[in-house]
Amino acid sequence: MIDGYLINELHSFLPPHDVRPPDPTFIKGKVAVVTQAYPENYCHWMTGVLPKIMLLASASMEYDWLYLPSLTQPYMRETLKMIGIDFKKIIEANHSTYIEADELIIPSAPIHKRITPSWLAEDIRKTFLPHAVELPTAKVPGAKKIFISRSKASYRRMLNEADLTTLLEKRGFLTVHLEALSVVEQIALFQNADHIVASHGAGLTNLFFCKPDTKVTEIFQEHEDIAYWNLSQVIGLNHQCINTTVFRSGSGYIDTPIQLSLITDALDN
Repeated sequence: MIDGYLINELHSFLPPHDVRPPDPTFIKGKVAVVTQAYPENYCHWMTGVLPKIMLLASASMEYDWLYLPSLTQPYMRETLKMIGIDFKKIIEANHSTYIEADELIIPSAPIHKRITPSWLAEDIRKTFLPHAVELPTAKVPGAKKIFISRSKASYRRMLNEADLTTLLEKRGFLTVHLEALSVVEQIALFQNADHIVASHGAGLTNLFFCKPDTKVTEIFQEHEDIAYWNLSQVIGLNHQCINTTVFRSGSGYIDTPIQLSLITDALDN
């Protein structure tokens, strides 16, 4: 908050309009603020929060405290360990966390209008890909053709995913639930793959770790978002998108059936 105004880019949640935030707690020293809206989403965490921390490191910015969204998801702590964060310096934000400090360091979000800058893609690859190399061989998912299932998601599921799974498995695809894998296992999975089929979703953030020329078939339902297509252009992936329903503004959260012929036509072509 600056002069009584909330800055949209810097919050991970907003209080109700009719509720005044509590008085801030004073923190002595330099506090780096790396909050981001919807941090519990893997994509927003990987492309919003972590890049801000990486910007601080690249600029050799020193800080006493790191103000982060609440670490509610396992991948949050795993990725912070991978980039060497001192957990003793972390201040976790929640709905009652309001602070002021001797000095605030506030890096800007590097991704705008769903376009990933090439330098960020390169930095993320250099930072995280080496961890997959260190993964024990027995834990490296080695499938070359993978289908990312959304059957365990809470929305935007495919009502006939079982039929699609059967179709793809006959073509040599391995069905994968990313929720069951650690971040480093997901990195290895995408790095080793030659062809990825997936419904639009946060799991495609792992396209950062693909080899150039990897084939990506992204299935859209009611929601259109070209962020991952843009990312593929930066990394040099062979990315095609399939429309399966009419796009509806403000929608994209309902479950829909998939016309299987659209998938087979795309794969054949």
